[in-house]
Amino acid sequence: KMAETFMKHFPEIKVEITRAGGGTLHEKMMTEQAAGVLKADVVINSDLNYLRELDDKGWLRKHLPPSDAHFPGKSKKSGYYYPTGASAIVIAYHSKIVSKEEAPKDWADMGDPKWKGKLGGQRLGGGAMWSMVCFIRSQLKDGVNIFNAWGKNNPIMQTSGGGLANALVAGEFVVSNMGLYAAYPAKYGKGAPLEIVYPESGFPLYIADIALMEQGKNPNAANLFINWYLSTEGQTLLSNLRGQFSLRDDMPPPPNLPPLKTLKSWIPDPELILDSKLRNQWVQEANKAFGWQ
Repeated sequence: KMAETFMKHFPEIKVEITRAGGGTLHEKMMTEQAAGVLKADVVINSDLNYLRELDDKGWLRKHLPPSDAHFPGKSKKSGYYYPTGASAIVIAYHSKIVSKEEAPKDWADMGDPKWKGKLGGQRLGGGAMWSMVCFIRSQLKDGVNIFNAWGKNNPIMQTSGGGLANALVAGEFVVSNMGLYAAYPAKYGKGAPLEIVYPESGFPLYIADIALMEQGKNPNAANLFINWYLSTEGQTLLSNLRGQFSLRDDMPPPPNLPPLKTLKSWIPDPELILDSKLRNQWVQEANKAFGWQ
């Protein structure tokens, strides 16, 4: 939808999209870049670790979009990469099976034995779920116990956010952690019986970033694309489609969602979220607790 809208404004430009998980996409780009056959002009990745690696190698092209001043300093590397928006990692439940009164109110509540065999979860390999692991382990003093309690409920793993939302709506489980990027379009776009809970102890924001590639073959078109994507129009459309909170300082929240400043959200410190050693340790410990490979 984003690409379609952009092409209506610039019909002389054709946008071709390659979709893949953050790690798979990065591996493909690294291979093509090393061979000198990289096709990408623009990259959007949900894992800042990968964009940081591209930047460290000097493979990102500098470009200052007109909206640069509207993005807080810590959210960007000015002229190189910018946040497309922030999606909260929250709790979701099936509203026709679970009542509001019995639904979890906080992360620890998903460890209640009543959810055994009824709890879902998303594979921990990507940036979204790493932000959740990072938040629970670094910000909650009982984080290890929270994951161990979830594990005793035999969480059912899904490999993607969309798959997680679909499985919950289908009743394969009734409660799960979930990114708003999956819960929002299911609830407000499709009218699915899914309710969103903002955990009382807080929740992490998961941020996907956009950048331009140095060896891209279409730099002028790429400049127009990132300018539009980060513009008021582009950010509004993205918020409406996926329930993402724009990090621009002049944008309202997505329709049907409260202002971000009224919620107990947490933006990961870049040095913490980019600590690969800590990431491997905490993700492995969580996978072990859940019984996932």
